[in-house]
Amino acid sequence: MGGLLLVPFAPAGLFLIAAGASAAVVLILRFGIRERPGVASGTGVVKRTREVNRGLLGSPVTRPLYLAMWVPNGIIVGCEALFVPFAGQSGPGICSPPARPACSSVTWSWAASSRPGTAIG
Repeated sequence: MGGLLLVPFAPAGLFLIAAGASAAVVLILRFGIRERPGVASGTGVVKRTREVNRGLLGSPVTRPLYLAMWVPNGIIVGCEALFVPFAGQSGPGICSPPARPACSSVTWSWAASSRPGTAIG
């Protein structure tokens, strides 16, 4: 999502949007959510967490859903972890402005700052 937002907005604008969203969340948490007493249970937190996790991961319905959420995210993070260290060796076209939507904001910032004289944005 952040990479797509770099197309219509400059990085400074995205920081302002993020700050505004954070301020809105703080106001919602402060004034929009009332305090409620906690629910006491007889089991410990760790024991209850293990029971719930065992139930969720043991279910043939929810296990594939969790794998569908976890595996793609792990692959993306792994690819970026390999991509960023080699970005400087790839030449000037790796995260140039026309290809910017394909690059994450971290990759774009790192690749641009590692090459002095490269125009950002």
